[in-house]
Order: sequence, then structure tokens, then C-alpha cells
Amino acid sequence: MPTFSCRASGRARSSCSRCQEHLSLQTAVKVLYGFSILLIVALSVLAAVVFKKVDSISNDISSAQTYYEKKIG
Repeated sequence: MPTFSCRASGRARSSCSRCQEHLSLQTAVKVLYGFSILLIVALSVLAAVVFKKVDSISNDISSAQTYYEKKIG
């Protein structure tokens, strides 16, 4: 257990600095994990949107090619 030192006034401190640093580190790690998850979700959504757009463009090109092939032939 952490030892609690006394202040100049004689009252005990409510928490130690080592505990506060540990809590601060835990909070920073949780925030980092949160940002990582958010980034992964955002990249997944972006990849899905790009895939749909490329597929749409590919279909447009295919349709245009078929149209011009029918017109020529």
C-alpha cells in the first residue's frame, strides 16, 4: 500500500503523486485506444465508399463500351 505523508499543516494527503501519475498514464492509454478504434472505423468506411465509387465508374465504362460496340458493329 502507498504511504501517505503529512503536509506542513499536519493533515495527511488524500493521494500520492505516484498514484496520480499511474492514473494519468491509464487515461492516456485509454484515449489512445479510443483514437485507434476511431481511425480503424473511419478507414473502413472510407474504403467501402471508395470501393463503391470505383465499382460504379467501372460499370459506367463497361456500359459505354458496350454501347459504342453496338453502334459500330
